[in-house]
Amino acid sequence: MKAKQSKFDIVLVVIIIVLAISFTFIISPYLDREKERSYNQIQFKEDTFLLINSIIKNDRG
Repeated sequence: MKAKQSKFDIVLVVIIIVLAISFTFIISPYLDREKERSYNQIQFKEDTFLLINSIIKNDRG
């Protein structure tokens, strides 16, 4: 019983390590790209707003 339990623990630790490595190298860069993409969309909206605002101000002047 004790040997089976220790083998199960080792397998569990190996699975956790594999999941941690896969998260670090596969999922994390994808999340970084998504974060950068959403930041770029926000920046684009902000730039568009500033452009429209300056056009409106130039029309008044």
